[in-house]
Amino acid sequence: MTLRVRAATTHQAYGQVRDLMEPTGDPGHGRPWSAHGWGTDDIDEVDGWWRVPWRHVYNVWLRDQPDRGTAATAAQTLIRGELDRVLAGVEHQTVLTCAVEGYGIDQRLDPATD
Repeated sequence: MTLRVRAATTHQAYGQVRDLMEPTGDPGHGRPWSAHGWGTDDIDEVDGWWRVPWRHVYNVWLRDQPDRGTAATAAQTLIRGELDRVLAGVEHQTVLTCAVEGYGIDQRLDPATD
């Protein structure tokens, strides 16, 4: 994704985006994911705004999905909702891709407690 922010320096622009995106990686608060992100070296200034390219990877854990396609759609829906919430009011361009890794029953999960 690319986010536009106002800042005095490249370092400040990067810090704003990092501070904005970092909380989305917290698996707490009932979120079924963890995430991590990083900026690239392609930060540039245009008309007093910094364009900050940012990659963010989510690991989403889902249950009760009948197939990979349904799991991918459910994961994308969750992440788009989170990004819409976090990026509200921030000019951005986002491309979301999804890869489903793992399918089936996790034998280590205890349905009574997990």
